[in-house]
Amino acid sequence: MESLKSLSSDILGSLLDLSRSYIQGDYKVLSKVPFSYRNAFSSCVEYMRSKCGKHFSEYSKEVEEENWNSDLKECIIERLKEMDSEYQRQKNKDRLNEMTWRIDVALSTNSLSRVLKPEVQVKLTSGEEEINFHMTVAQFQEFRRQTASLIKDIFAMDQFAFIRNLK
Repeated sequence: MESLKSLSSDILGSLLDLSRSYIQGDYKVLSKVPFSYRNAFSSCVEYMRSKCGKHFSEYSKEVEEENWNSDLKECIIERLKEMDSEYQRQKNKDRLNEMTWRIDVALSTNSLSRVLKPEVQVKLTSGEEEINFHMTVAQFQEFRRQTASLIKDIFAMDQFAFIRNLK
């Protein structure tokens, strides 16, 4: 981080923009980083990742405590605000807002007097997107089991990350 403090605000701003793109998955930006700034770029990526997911008041307080000069401080806080607002937008976009389901049972059809085949109708809503599908009860049970297993794994990973950060 100390190596970043010696950069001009223009260069640091460019490196922070490139590191934000890199963190968001655009790995092509590596070709835009001059060789002489690769170490500074790596430091920017590490620095931005350390601030990701924190509330504005937290990371702005941290930046204040890190003894940046005023130009660099403004540059960093501005880039972090942009990254934070984009993160919040993406987080809300990818969120599953609602899941509804119901069981339909066909009692009979024109050709059969007794069918009694249950079918599960599922509706998932995420933002403006809505997905409807149907499945058998056995498929629904497998869907429910896999979802529960995934949630359990996510909680285990969160717990592991929490424990790792304590050390």
